[in-house]
Amino acid sequence: MITMEISSGKTTIITPCVQLRFSWAGDRWEHEMVSGGESTSIPKIWSVDMALSPDDTLSLACPVYEHLVARIDETKIGRAILDGRSGSNLFTASFSVEEKPEEVVIGVEVSDRFLEPDTSLAAAYLTESPSGITESGGMATMTWVTPESRLIFEADPPAVIQSHPAGMGTIRLQAITAPEPSSKSIRLRYRWRWIALPTHHIWDREA
Repeated sequence: MITMEISSGKTTIITPCVQLRFSWAGDRWEHEMVSGGESTSIPKIWSVDMALSPDDTLSLACPVYEHLVARIDETKIGRAILDGRSGSNLFTASFSVEEKPEEVVIGVEVSDRFLEPDTSLAAAYLTESPSGITESGGMATMTWVTPESRLIFEADPPAVIQSHPAGMGTIRLQAITAPEPSSKSIRLRYRWRWIALPTHHIWDREA
């Protein structure tokens, strides 16, 4: 079952294996994902507002969120809508938190309606370095041990997933997509998936 808690400066969408937490940081909303239940070996994942360009010619815009509205809808999916402005960029984002039979999925769709020319859109996160990571185009699969857990970070084409060592035992993960030629807007879709392995259930399906 998905629930929600709201307090001063904080909104949390809660599932048995992960919490999506939005926190007000003075001038913007930041978010983080904190695993619980039997998936506690997956460390905290938190958003950062700066991505790393894969080369010196690519300019990146990272979302800034100034307003937030969250709810649990009639289908028991947790939803959050955010928007914000940074310079000439106007960002909007929708987050969904859904329990499925074999996984919990946090899906995100971000759009920027006022891009500067030749600017790509990126969403970046930091987390503790996993014991194993496999990258393939639009997907990064991470594993941790004790107990066995699996987390997938993936993006819809044409976006790609990239990872970079970030120091102090952490890794930076980012989804990046480029604008269509002559377009004044851009859209990025990506998701986090907490996977229930056959030998290790990460939440109680009867809850």
